[in-house]
Amino acid sequence: MKIKNLLAAAILIAPLCSLAATIKGTIKFIDHKACVQLEDYKTPFIISANSNGIKKSINSLSSGDYINGEGNVNIINQTVKLVAIKYIGLKKILGAWRSPFSEYFVFKDFNTLNYYTTGATPTSLPPKLNKVIKYHISPNEVKKSWPIIFTDNFSSGSGRIQVVNGLLSLTVFNLTGKKIRTINLLPVNKK
Repeated sequence: MKIKNLLAAAILIAPLCSLAATIKGTIKFIDHKACVQLEDYKTPFIISANSNGIKKSINSLSSGDYINGEGNVNIINQTVKLVAIKYIGLKKILGAWRSPFSEYFVFKDFNTLNYYTTGATPTSLPPKLNKVIKYHISPNEVKKSWPIIFTDNFSSGSGRIQVVNGLLSLTVFNLTGKKIRTINLLPVNKK
């Protein structure tokens, strides 16, 4: 009888220990272990990866970066087994950037970019906002650059984003994958 009760309890509790879920949160490295601070929990969960590619993608991130993916959450062990990454957010690109042509790019959060045209500044009152662009950065196994997808109410596009020595480089491609433009951006009021 005891074995049946234990088996029944295990069957009831097992789903609570490891839940398939959308994983959303900020990355932290604690004692050289990648962790994610899930949005609904107070303590970080240690990340294990389903593949070497996912593991390399996680290790290419920095503390404070954002991740949105799929995986299994083990509440008891406080671990996350990541099986897929939908998109990432880079903390180091948040804020205002300007091009040599007086264009301003303000990364408001991990998926919203405000684009200001020539002559406008993000601090002018009222600011002359040209476009609100939604973006997603795809994971990459190396820190060199990341694929990025843009969309607004009228169009979409793709490119690559790279941060080197505190400067942001944004390369934009057309629908056939041909490079249209590379925009080198300087930070605005960043320390």
